[in-house]
Amino acid sequence: LSHPQVDEIVAGSESLAGKPIHAAHPNLRKRTALSFVHYEDVGGCDVLFLSLPNGAHRAHEFEDRGRILIDLSSDHRLHNPADYELWYGAPHPRPDRLDRFVYGIPELHRQEIRSSTRITGAGCNATASILALLPLFRADVVDRKRPDCLLPEADRGENRERVKRMAQMIKHMIAGREDLLREHPELKDKLLKVFRASFSYSERHLDEIGDAFIQRYGGDKEALLASARYPKIEFTFTEEEQKLAEAEMEMLVDVGQISRKAPLSSFFAM
Repeated sequence: LSHPQVDEIVAGSESLAGKPIHAAHPNLRKRTALSFVHYEDVGGCDVLFLSLPNGAHRAHEFEDRGRILIDLSSDHRLHNPADYELWYGAPHPRPDRLDRFVYGIPELHRQEIRSSTRITGAGCNATASILALLPLFRADVVDRKRPDCLLPEADRGENRERVKRMAQMIKHMIAGREDLLREHPELKDKLLKVFRASFSYSERHLDEIGDAFIQRYGGDKEALLASARYPKIEFTFTEEEQKLAEAEMEMLVDVGQISRKAPLSSFFAM
């Protein structure tokens, strides 16, 4: 609604046509007077976001209504029809259309997205998992013969047993729970080293972060900033840890969080 390059918005819904948008999205009350229209009244769009349920398979009905079509469902996330059937339990009704869509994670497909007119939403869990693991794969420290995934919804005890059996601990992906540290005290130093590592982006913006924090929560800004400015951390990188840290830094540059890649020696006393 507030995007500087968006002039006109049309919201389509068959079940809510004629009703105000805030009937479905109460947070938009008083922000817009837009009402839903029938799908047949949606057309001639520069960009059309398709927000139908997973498995609706209706993207083809809207392809002539927008120059760029972004399907937020999971219907076009996999290019291989066999993969789609494996993961979704049924054949795709239009397998010839799968390879027309670009997977919508810029960190993976930035150039393709820029020139594509068919883009698929990536999914929240998929995006979180892919971006968390991307530095590991770029650093080539993942054993691709042993795929493994820990889901937060799964039994915590079972997950903990699986973590114990991992050949290498992915340190920055494990929450510093007190009970876990009591059971595995050897993790404490490893976690502290990771969580205390402060990249140059944080240092450059500490004043703004401090202002925002004090404005919301109050307190002494100087004391806050002093506690945030950690000294250089003295520890030795293994070869794999150095590759991982460099790959993470490359991803931070890719997403614009830091402006350039810097030597690890500028952050750590190696």
